[in-house]
Amino acid sequence: MYNGINELIDDLMDHISLENNVLFPRALAGE
Repeated sequence: MYNGINELIDDLMDHISLENNVLFPRALAGE
């Protein structure tokens, strides 16, 4: 159970970092 939670958190962090790398530069460029 805890291993699954750790994997979920790792995937979530990867997804968040990916969104930060993609969305924030676009948002800054759009301002």
